[in-house]
Amino acid sequence: MALALLLGVTAAACGEGGKEEESSYVATSEVCDSVFQGASARAVDSVMDSKSFSRINSGISDRVAASLKKGYASGRSWTYPEEFCELNPEGTGGIGHNADIDFSIYAPSDIDGGQTAAGEQIYAMGKEAKASPRGARLYFECVSPQLKGSTVSPARIFGSLRLERDLWEDSVQHREANLTIIHTVSLAMAKELECENNGNLPSSPIFKEIQSTDKS
Repeated sequence: MALALLLGVTAAACGEGGKEEESSYVATSEVCDSVFQGASARAVDSVMDSKSFSRINSGISDRVAASLKKGYASGRSWTYPEEFCELNPEGTGGIGHNADIDFSIYAPSDIDGGQTAAGEQIYAMGKEAKASPRGARLYFECVSPQLKGSTVSPARIFGSLRLERDLWEDSVQHREANLTIIHTVSLAMAKELECENNGNLPSSPIFKEIQSTDKS
């Protein structure tokens, strides 16, 4: 009887082939194609108030790169966002605490010349970079052998981090953490696409603020 119980417990603890069942959650360093390491992982932990995330949609950089290449080749001035990953912290029930990271091709008019919304700050990075209590945005251009014609007309790439309401926080530290997150994934995408000079993105985020022309 005791042996049967022991075997039952062992079987429940192990998956196919005698291996332990894979956890539904992973550490920060393993989400989003393991793009977040060191300072950027700490930025995610700070913004999300968690160090454990659902492994669902945890990394699709090749699919996003393919979507951007297809969008650029279409000749359209902009494309719909393609999700890079979703940050879904453990223990929150997926309500109010999620964050989405997307990429798309942006239209030239999307660069608005320094106008900002309430709580938003502009930074000296890429073609335009903005961070707010609600997330961050980073626009950059890419010249790449993967993008035919980009030497004449660079691909306009837009990375976006959007936080659900329960994660909003109005502070310098929070904005800079948001900016760190979007810089990290944007740099990774620039490398995935083989953008010349990494799309002119720096190796580390730049927190130099630029005076806005409008506050609404």
